[in-house]
Amino acid sequence: MKYRYLLATCGLALLTAPHAQAQSAEEAGSEIIVTARKRTESILKVPVVATAIGQEELERHQLNDLQSIATRVPGLTLGEGVGTVGLQVSMRGIGPTSQTATVDQSVSLNIDGLALSQGFAFSAGMFDVGQIEVLKGPQALFFGKNSPAGVISLRSADPTDEFELTARAGYEIEAREKVGELVVSGPVAPGLKLRLATRYSDSDGFFRNTGSPIPNLGSLPPKHRRLGPSHEWIVRGTALFEPSSSYTARLKLNYVDFRMVGSGGDGQVTYCPDGRGGVAPINVPFLQDSDCKLDRNTQLGDFDPAFYPGIRNNGVPFADSFQLFGTLEQDFRFSDGLTLTSVTGGYRMRQDNLIRGDGSSTTVFAADYGFRNKQFTQELRLTSDFVNAPLNFMVGGFYQRGRMEVTNGLRGNGAFGLPPLLQSALHKVDIDSISAFGQLIWKITPKVELAGGARWTRETREHREFDGFNNYAPVPLLVPKLRASNISPEASLTYTPTDDLTVFGSYKQGFKSGSF
Repeated sequence: MKYRYLLATCGLALLTAPHAQAQSAEEAGSEIIVTARKRTESILKVPVVATAIGQEELERHQLNDLQSIATRVPGLTLGEGVGTVGLQVSMRGIGPTSQTATVDQSVSLNIDGLALSQGFAFSAGMFDVGQIEVLKGPQALFFGKNSPAGVISLRSADPTDEFELTARAGYEIEAREKVGELVVSGPVAPGLKLRLATRYSDSDGFFRNTGSPIPNLGSLPPKHRRLGPSHEWIVRGTALFEPSSSYTARLKLNYVDFRMVGSGGDGQVTYCPDGRGGVAPINVPFLQDSDCKLDRNTQLGDFDPAFYPGIRNNGVPFADSFQLFGTLEQDFRFSDGLTLTSVTGGYRMRQDNLIRGDGSSTTVFAADYGFRNKQFTQELRLTSDFVNAPLNFMVGGFYQRGRMEVTNGLRGNGAFGLPPLLQSALHKVDIDSISAFGQLIWKITPKVELAGGARWTRETREHREFDGFNNYAPVPLLVPKLRASNISPEASLTYTPTDDLTVFGSYKQGFKSGSF
């Protein structure tokens, strides 16, 4: 299956708009530069409905996660998915409907040119950010497939021209969270600048776990009475190499390690219309200790290994993950108005979860599963920027090769006569995608611009399943492959009568391939 999205947009940009003042430059009222069309332009002259938030505002208001960004972007809604699903992002009411990690979201994340579309990746980029651009509506032309609702583009901070050393420390009282940050940046040799940014956080957890499970029914009182204790390391290194005016190379490497115990992403029971008593024929009051309220108190138990043979982490729920990713961006300037850009990207992540089958302290299931994601991407684009010419263009191509693996393990509670392992399977989804894109910009007059372009995409996904009960032997599937091909056009007309007023109308289509 495949999805096609169509949106006609009209926009009005004013200098006095609230986020027209959210900029990375220090001077109030200075121009905000964005890369919504993969070229540096003023936010007031680009025909895209966009919100840009610069480094200064991010640091001043401590906007260090996407939930805080959503409070400043109208139409951006975030929800937390269970386990490997990660963050669920919607833009203007368009968002994910699947709780499966192998299905791409409708809002794409772009970190320093690396395109990511799985929800869990959204936790990786919000540190030492230079600027955030939230682009609404289909963005298939410049940001590829899987962006029919929009794009969240993060550009991390680059090395500084002078030596800079920044150290920060913080403490949050409610979750008893300790945070430390260290940034070292500056030139190290002629034409070479480096930046190293690190962040460590340790939290006891915001919620209190008051769970008191019924004895001998497969659950134990929680080991951790705060939900859920966690720690996280984020390390980002940047090298900026500018040996001449005709060549620039920018290397970004990121490492994110996260561990949470006592919870693998479990929810809280907040509504019990049938009461907390047992249900026939078992009549076990699973919710006996629940207060059924939305508050800081939740009631969850750990798994008793005596009733869950072979369960990991001695039965204590957890979420454990790491992400390693980066990009190498190279600019070859053939002349003052012609640049070839190469963006090579790589991404690798691993996550393992052990969570309860429901939100009660006594449960009959344990969900034990993992997710692996590897991908390589390569983009080439040739861009013109002829200042005195009425026509400019961009042409390029994109290639993606990736694999996602999902391990499903569902364990049964022996106290209720269930077998130790109810489900065991390994799913592999291989992705091969190629696309070509181009745009032509015609400056009809100094105040009127007409632009048009399209992206062609062809993608193949192959799904293979392996039976965990049978030594992971291959399972024959009815529909092992999915092939999708699409052309997504885009056109815009922009009128800029003054430097602080822009009116535009645009026609766009977006594309998202299907998955398994």
